[in-house]
Amino acid sequence: MRKTSILLSTVWIFIILTGVLFSQTPCSRAAPGPAEKLILGFEKEELRVGEAIAYDENPSRCWFYLLEGTEGFDFAARFEWPGGKNRAWTWLCRQGEHTEGELALLTTARPANPKGLEASFVQTDFLSHYYPSARNRFEAELLMTSFQWLSKSRPQLRDWSGYERLLIDVRCKEASVEVWLAVEDDIIEPPVVRKFNVPEGQWVTLEVDLKKAVEVRRMDLSKIANFWLMGRSPVRTTVRIDNIRIAKKNVDTVYKILRDDSSMVVTYPRPTKPEVPNRSLQVKPDRSAVKLTEPVVVAEGSVAPLGWVSAYDNNLIFVAYSVDKGTKPKAAYTDDGGLTWKQLPDPTARNLDHGTSRGCAIDVEGDGVAISSGPGCAGVGRATPRQHLTKYTFMGKGWRAENTTILDSDIRHCASNGSVVRLHSGPYKGRLWASWGEIGREHIMGVHARYSDDDGRTWIPWGKGALIPGSKFGDWSNGTYGYPETVITPYKEHAACFWRHKQNCGVMWSFYDGKKWSKPKEISPVVLNGMDGAYRATMSAVTRGDSEIFFIATGLNYVLRWDGQKWHKETVEVEDGGMLSLAGEVVTLFDAGKVNRRWKERRWERPAVIRCQRRKANGRWEKAMELTKKFNIDEYRSLAGYSVPPYSPPNYVPLAYSDADEGRIKLLKVPVTGGGLYSGSQ
Repeated sequence: MRKTSILLSTVWIFIILTGVLFSQTPCSRAAPGPAEKLILGFEKEELRVGEAIAYDENPSRCWFYLLEGTEGFDFAARFEWPGGKNRAWTWLCRQGEHTEGELALLTTARPANPKGLEASFVQTDFLSHYYPSARNRFEAELLMTSFQWLSKSRPQLRDWSGYERLLIDVRCKEASVEVWLAVEDDIIEPPVVRKFNVPEGQWVTLEVDLKKAVEVRRMDLSKIANFWLMGRSPVRTTVRIDNIRIAKKNVDTVYKILRDDSSMVVTYPRPTKPEVPNRSLQVKPDRSAVKLTEPVVVAEGSVAPLGWVSAYDNNLIFVAYSVDKGTKPKAAYTDDGGLTWKQLPDPTARNLDHGTSRGCAIDVEGDGVAISSGPGCAGVGRATPRQHLTKYTFMGKGWRAENTTILDSDIRHCASNGSVVRLHSGPYKGRLWASWGEIGREHIMGVHARYSDDDGRTWIPWGKGALIPGSKFGDWSNGTYGYPETVITPYKEHAACFWRHKQNCGVMWSFYDGKKWSKPKEISPVVLNGMDGAYRATMSAVTRGDSEIFFIATGLNYVLRWDGQKWHKETVEVEDGGMLSLAGEVVTLFDAGKVNRRWKERRWERPAVIRCQRRKANGRWEKAMELTKKFNIDEYRSLAGYSVPPYSPPNYVPLAYSDADEGRIKLLKVPVTGGGLYSGSQ
């Protein structure tokens, strides 16, 4: 509520404080409250209330710190973990012009894209409206966000029930500013966004119609998680923000109200049925029997931290990999079985260490994707296109790199474990499903899922948002890197998702039935508490038919099989998880021994023998076959340097692995037939 305006009479202040004139019906069921409710006024007294606040920048367990100054104070949130000195954001609470209390937030708007950069993804009107790109101020820059603070502050500040309007006072000094104002509850995607042209030299009040947000977007006013303002201006401009409040319908305001009367309805472009690539030039596949021979060399580099392999037939094989000590991504394919390799455009990816997924093959034809948040990461909590997806499409005679699109803009830091798969049967055949672990808007780790019906150009949340119900872990994460590992696989007409959080959590799974996700259930109690950076642990799943699922993960010495009704534990000769591949109807398992639990540095090598075993038609697993002699395998963090696709040609499984001593990637064709694995010359 307003405390210092000289334009309001004492009587009017008394009326507002007591709520005498308020009588309209609130937009959600709640007990009548004051006509206005202050959320944030940037005053010292209110910001001292809450959790984990320090008064210096020395290491501590506090997430926020308040630093005194001569003209006000700084209130800042830590970036990565409590005790760190780097800041996620800073509120400059300063004296001067204000509309509430004694201080206001002082910030700056500047011209967009000062470096004249090109977009790192395919821009769309949808992304520019809901998620303007903030990296290098490409489209706008952050003026203010409540990320972290609103979740850690007083719980009553998150409950906006019974109020119809969000009001924020703004003043731009030197020039007008184009402003985005976004609000989100704990689930909604994209956020409710209103845009305004704020004039120069005067206070105005920005308004968001919360009642309409409830009616149109199903926003839950009792669980508001975050709000933020972004802006751009033709010249550098001082911006003051004050008196962020919620109000009932008929509450008067001192300053001119700015409204955005455009529709709040969110629409996604989508075809009438899922699209698949046009492979009209597809050659007749060569899937004749192969024998295990000496490996061929693909390139210098490693298949960790980024790297995967896929194949269409004996001759057409794709490999993505990393070079320059795991810092740069590459992609290549062969059309002659590995004798020569043709380079493809690099995937759009940076920060392969913890800001990029390993990548994966997504279907039996050999399509694959690289997912990287590195090109879009602009600091914790900023709303900006984050997860860049580069798809490699098999065109019939080779692969083509598609234009980079945006998988997701909701993650609030980095992401390093995305999984994508194409449905191979059913009414939604061709649909792509994706899952990943992230730190979300409430500073809690969780798992999200989206789907695409246009072959990866547009990604749609499965429901009101992309969060899988029941996948959040705890009430607050004290780290921003411990993302849960995840994998997604076809199940019946839709998909099933598996995940495991970094600490004190077994393997969980949930499946989607077209309307909702099943209640998550634990299928393995194996935890990763003793593992550094468990977000770099691995999971592997394949689906045979429409409902038989095989699953394995780091730490498991058995394969789990879902028969459509219940889970079975299958005994195999495996020490520490591995990778599954389905070749026709044959399930195969590859492993390379136990990955290191304690990091020595970012990468290292260890002695290993890569082995394979096949599941027989009677349900028993063949004895493991050694595919290599003992060698030093490259390992990055806890990612072992080998890869097989989840779905392979019916006659063999392509295996790409990294020889650390030689610094090269090698390729083996591992035969699979009705009689089992062929022995070879090696």
